[in-house]
Amino acid sequence: MKILLLNFFTAAVAAQQMEIARFGGCLNETQVALE
Repeated sequence: MKILLLNFFTAAVAAQQMEIARFGGCLNETQVALE
């Protein structure tokens, strides 16, 4: 049970980091468009 929970937590963190990276990419594109 503990291992399953750990896997779920790891997957959640990975998904969050992908979301942050995607958001950062959008910000970079916006910045380039403004310059």
